Amino acid sequence: MMTATVTTPAAAAIAVAKTSKTFAAAFAGGVLCNWLVTMAVYMASGCSDLVSKMVAIWFPISAFVALGFEHSVANMFMIPLGMAKGAEVTVGTFLLKNLLPVTLGNIAGAVLFTVLPFWVAFGRSSE
Repeated sequence: MMTATVTTPAAAAIAVAKTSKTFAAAFAGGVLCNWLVTMAVYMASGCSDLVSKMVAIWFPISAFVALGFEHSVANMFMIPLGMAKGAEVTVGTFLLKNLLPVTLGNIAGAVLFTVLPFWVAFGRSSE
């Protein structure tokens, strides 16, 4: 017997909720999400053992999931799943109301809140 990880009503509801946000809300959720994701990667890169890397990644990733922030790659799974399960979401709505603002937010979050501050603080590598 197969066990479903996401029930049909839940998948459809998630898809509708994610595509019902304003452009600004989806963008802001993308910024905050990818700030946490890039910080997880940065912190893990400073760890030498596997357990430390797992802990460094666990908390920021858990935070973005718990806070409901938006990640474009995760949404490329969840929203089409919801659409396949009957959500009243069109491909155009998915692309314009979620994927575009979230992807732009993910890029901005990584660049403005992780890369730029570290570049300003530490400069270019002399290697």
